[in-house]
Amino acid sequence: MDEYYQQEVQLIIKNQLNSNLKIWLRVDGNSMYPFLQNGDKVLVSKINSRKVRIGELCLFQAKGSLFTHRIIGFGKSKVLFKGDHNLVPDGWVFEKQIWGRIIRISKGNRVWELSAKKWQYINFIIGLLQIPTSIIFFLKRKNNINIEKINHLEKIFLKIINLNVNFLERLLILGK
Repeated sequence: MDEYYQQEVQLIIKNQLNSNLKIWLRVDGNSMYPFLQNGDKVLVSKINSRKVRIGELCLFQAKGSLFTHRIIGFGKSKVLFKGDHNLVPDGWVFEKQIWGRIIRISKGNRVWELSAKKWQYINFIIGLLQIPTSIIFFLKRKNNINIEKINHLEKIFLKIINLNVNFLERLLILGK
């Protein structure tokens, strides 16, 4: 998608959300696999970024693109996001970059209401499992080390975390 078209689409989405309207978006990519898969649809509603919780899925803008990832940590007026399938967090996202909360997921003939207590608990548990990842992120940032430069032991540790998250998602969500 060319840059101009992408910016226009993002402007339409942002205006829709700022008008307190909800919008369905199609998932493009596998960074949230297996929770969200390429082609799934998510319903996004406007959000008060100060009322988000660990584990919630949000739509945010970073580096000129839109992402739907999970909250795994908080800083001063910043939020740390991570795609469940990614090894490392996205980095800090300022509150003003968070556009909306994912409130519903459509996977073919299945619809998940993320406001239901069951999904709030599942998302919270998945978010808690990601805390060791955010700790590594914080320590590397504190010591001015690029988060992308992870050593062999850290990589194994992060892969184990991802395996646990993916296993839990498959067990609780997908029934596999």
